Amino acid sequence: MTNTRTLSGKDIHNLVLIEQATIDSEHLEGDTLRARLDLIGNIMQENVVRLQLDEEINHLLTFARCTGCETLSQAVKEKHYPSGCWGAEPRRHYQPNFLLKIEGKSRPSSIVYSLEKQKIGMAMIILAHMKWDPRYAKGAKKMLHYIDENNLWTVADGEYLFA
Repeated sequence: MTNTRTLSGKDIHNLVLIEQATIDSEHLEGDTLRARLDLIGNIMQENVVRLQLDEEINHLLTFARCTGCETLSQAVKEKHYPSGCWGAEPRRHYQPNFLLKIEGKSRPSSIVYSLEKQKIGMAMIILAHMKWDPRYAKGAKKMLHYIDENNLWTVADGEYLFA
């Protein structure tokens, strides 16, 4: 039995709600902007739970990268993801396989962040990709600025990712 899984855009539920929340954010401030950010994080977390993905932060951020790509127009996808949203990146030689939980638990070796940090991290990565698409650029940039301004994800949060 394998404890990994490849995914595609068909596996993601409520992607349209992420897109709409990003568009809506263009005109929002403060608590209502935070509510849209939380909605995106919650949708991603619901997908993680439903798909039984290991909560290892690298896998969650890769999952968010692939999901963010799914929101992009075909022209933007072709420019930034020539091998497809769920295919290998130029620096990789394989399609991302996502670790699954074993008996409902992440692996002991997995680096698991708090639920709040998982949601913020996934939302941040999705928005970082959505900002390339003119339909979402203003809302995505506004939420990314909100994340930075409120220190919701700091250099220290991602420090080990680049070690």
